[in-house]
Amino acid sequence: MSTTTDALSDVVSTLKAGESFYSDAKEKANSSELKSVFAEMERTRKEAIGDLEHFIEKRGDDAPSASWSEQAKASYTSAMEFFKDRDNDASLLAKLEEHEDRTLEAFRGALNDVKNDEARSKLNEHLQTFQDTHARMKSLKDQHVDA
Repeated sequence: MSTTTDALSDVVSTLKAGESFYSDAKEKANSSELKSVFAEMERTRKEAIGDLEHFIEKRGDDAPSASWSEQAKASYTSAMEFFKDRDNDASLLAKLEEHEDRTLEAFRGALNDVKNDEARSKLNEHLQTFQDTHARMKSLKDQHVDA
């Protein structure tokens, strides 16, 4: 695999973990408003995963392998341990906002590693979306801390 594919696969792995986080958070949230937001965040990740995996395959490389999925699952399992015995929305928002931080780090790290202009453009396109999701999650977290 190329450096570009490795970097994109790391981003996909992070997004897959986030998709799982939001799916589970959607089930645990007490607020119907948050359930809706979490469902939207889950869909956003699913769309980005599909787009990036398609881009990887279009380049002639393989989509992220099971090892990438296993890394995402391990990250997900670790975060779910935090959720155990914490069913309040503020705890969910705090942990999800931390994941938003990791998502931005993954995109920025990939941008540092990728030299291919088309791949950089694709990453920048999605980075803007995830900067927006991060800002939204931070705002929700701050609202629930003050509540």
